[in-house]
Amino acid sequence: MMANAQDATFQATLIDTLKTGGVKNEIRGQVLAALSFLDDLPEPLRDGVLLGLNSGVSELKEEALNIAQRFKMSPPILDAVSSFAKNENEEAASRASAIQVLVNHEKPLSDTSLAFLTKLVIDKDAPVLLGRQAAQALGSLRLRSFGKSQSDLLIRAVAKSRPVHLPNLIRPFAQGHDPKASGDGDTAKKAWAQIGNALAAALENNPGLALLQAGQREAIIRAFTEKGAIAHVVLSSVLKKKSVGQSDQQSAIKSLLDGLANGNASRGRVLFHDQRVSCGACHRIQGQGGQLTSKVKNFYEENPFPNYEGVEEFGDLVQKGSQNPFSKELLNAIGHNKTILECGCGTGQLSHFLQLNNNNVLGIDM
Repeated sequence: MMANAQDATFQATLIDTLKTGGVKNEIRGQVLAALSFLDDLPEPLRDGVLLGLNSGVSELKEEALNIAQRFKMSPPILDAVSSFAKNENEEAASRASAIQVLVNHEKPLSDTSLAFLTKLVIDKDAPVLLGRQAAQALGSLRLRSFGKSQSDLLIRAVAKSRPVHLPNLIRPFAQGHDPKASGDGDTAKKAWAQIGNALAAALENNPGLALLQAGQREAIIRAFTEKGAIAHVVLSSVLKKKSVGQSDQQSAIKSLLDGLANGNASRGRVLFHDQRVSCGACHRIQGQGGQLTSKVKNFYEENPFPNYEGVEEFGDLVQKGSQNPFSKELLNAIGHNKTILECGCGTGQLSHFLQLNNNNVLGIDM
């Protein structure tokens, strides 16, 4: 695919494969999945997205939406995606993916789509990964383009969402607002102050408030900058009185682990290449992505910890870990009495070292 994607004859063959009803859906799904691996999607192959959306096969629709999340789509395709997002007969995961495509292309969302996303982050029975996808979509929106009914929906999501979704949901409020963008600056200021007051009340009702990091709290406070204004005072009071605790961390980690059974390889591929996540900036999969810089490589060669060539006693691990600037600063930054999940723990030596300071560490690897 990567070697021949720019060849016109090859492109035509792929599109014919997707069009032909006699071809097995499994084969057509593999073609669409392969398209999402390309660094650049040629214009003729973008027709494959429409073919997938109109196929009537849920697996093909999902693969088509994965492609649309990665690449810039034409207006006709976005119109089809918009209709797809509004269709209540489509599967919830596919609708959420379609809405994410519209958000990525900075397209306005309908009240129906916003209500759908809000329901997903509020519904305690919804799969946690699906709720997280909805929370990410809501968190990518521009609050300044919202009307009152839409901002009220987002406030409701903040108040009633699962705690683990809250860090994503508060992002639009941290962006601030531009009074000059409105025809009436005073009216815009008053509306923004009302949003701040409602946000403070919503945050106080959500146990996830404890999960917000210091930088997120400060960003929200800065967004409501008028000193002495009620919104600024109330938000400052709410955001400064709660901090993350061990039980909150354990609850957040458990909710994510509980949703792993609902994982999706194609969605994971989209996430890996997502510019906001930037996994591919450093890591590589099947020859795609970036590479760790020589500076980082040299650092680990000069400061070898953990030792992957043998098993060491815990005392030796503590001594080596304390001498290594990375592991030492990592432990200092984590602090005491924390719950830590280390993904890709290798030999587990760093996990053992991080148990210092009475931390509870879970290391996993494949």
